[in-house]
Amino acid sequence: AISLALKQFEERTKISTRNKGVWVLEDDVEYTGDWNALFDKYSGEADLISTKFGDRYDINDEIWKDYMSDYFRSTFISDGRFVSKHQEHVVYYSPSFRAEINSELHKGAHAQSEMFTATLCRHFQCNQKGIDYDDMDSQFYINSKHKFTQEQMLAHVKEQYNAGHHVLLHPVKY
Repeated sequence: AISLALKQFEERTKISTRNKGVWVLEDDVEYTGDWNALFDKYSGEADLISTKFGDRYDINDEIWKDYMSDYFRSTFISDGRFVSKHQEHVVYYSPSFRAEINSELHKGAHAQSEMFTATLCRHFQCNQKGIDYDDMDSQFYINSKHKFTQEQMLAHVKEQYNAGHHVLLHPVKY
């Protein structure tokens, strides 16, 4: 999906993204600061920047285990069992890592995205960096939809803006 969006962007604007890093955001992420300042803080720091990167998840415990290509399974899953994962709410891909991803997709590697890109990063030993916890609202970041109503979330986002706090919140569904 990212490649398609970038291709359409290039066709529409005539601006090449070939040697540029790309930030990708889910539509239900809110940041109560200046997005450009957040991106500037991390840009150029690593090939893959995201939240909650983990390196050793047993594929047998994953709900997506049956939705990957044989090529991905045989080439990238260490010991035939372990994958890496990260959250793709806010994620940066360097130009070189984007090229690796596209190359492997063309070879037939496919898997659930959060597992796919993190496992490729581990395999190719790319430089990975996590977004600092200080940049995330600890109570209103992961799985807050099960803890707070939409009204509570909206009120909290407004409080964070008004207090001048610069934090990521997810999921924001109002």
